[in-house]
Amino acid sequence: MRKVMLLIASLMLVASGAFAGTIFGSVVFSAPATDTAFVIVFHDFVSLYDTMLFYSEAYSPDYTFTISDAGIIDSYDFNALAIIPSRVPPNPGDPAGQYPGNPFQLTGGSITGIDIPVDTIGTIFGTVREYGGYPDSLMLGLYNYYPFLLGLPPTLAWSYRLADTTYTIEDIPAGAYSIRAWIDLNGNGYFDSTGAYNEPFAWHNNEMGGIVAIGGGCTAPVDFDLPWTEIDETNPLPKRVGVHCFPNPFNSAATIVLVGSGETYSAAVFDLSGRRVAQLFEGVAIGGITAFKWQPAEDIASGNYLIRVHSANASAERRISYLK
Repeated sequence: MRKVMLLIASLMLVASGAFAGTIFGSVVFSAPATDTAFVIVFHDFVSLYDTMLFYSEAYSPDYTFTISDAGIIDSYDFNALAIIPSRVPPNPGDPAGQYPGNPFQLTGGSITGIDIPVDTIGTIFGTVREYGGYPDSLMLGLYNYYPFLLGLPPTLAWSYRLADTTYTIEDIPAGAYSIRAWIDLNGNGYFDSTGAYNEPFAWHNNEMGGIVAIGGGCTAPVDFDLPWTEIDETNPLPKRVGVHCFPNPFNSAATIVLVGSGETYSAAVFDLSGRRVAQLFEGVAIGGITAFKWQPAEDIASGNYLIRVHSANASAERRISYLK
């Protein structure tokens, strides 16, 4: 039955004129390794709200990979990351890196030579622009992004005090990070956002949704715009909300991730007729990312459902497939 369905799906793709684009490459690691490498390719990753991901595994000893999908097409900008994890979620320091030629485009439906170097440590460099205060008041915080794979918010992993607005930091444990620069007004080395000190800050933004893959292939500067008088540190998050579901499809329980902060949100599951089948969350989202699980009741049938999230100012919806 499964083979018949795959054949029907293939015929439908051909009939509709949709052909898969293909990316060929390898994961390059100088040290001996036997663990499986994981490659993620994505485009239109402006933020967590707008994401399209393509995934492949690569195996030793050559660590080559091929990714084919109808969503991989010419004229789109793509980015590629790789990691050889020691566990789930990965640890900072596990071999990781990004393709040095990010972003790249396909020509004629394919591209070769997407070779992604990985390493256990890496270097970042860049400039804090538009800052006119004392340089030694500047701090960088690197937030480990791996917990997001389990539906958890990124956590602060490392902090660095800068000596100047132009900086280089070496020997950072490899990994995926979001990076914040802030002005340490009270000199305690921590980012303070409540009480007497509400410290100005800025997140690094890039074409990978602000994620910096430290390790191999990290060649782009990590810059920040941090004007002393113009940053609005009291309202850093836009009035938007996003929702993500994984795994999708799923067969026992799914993790639902709400991206939003500072407002009261309602998250519920609806069938395609509009009937609510489960209430997942009702409350104030704190910290930017809120995760919860949906484990369907026994009387819930297999099929497609809609995860709907809304607040007074924003709403979002994501389709999810349940397979018993």
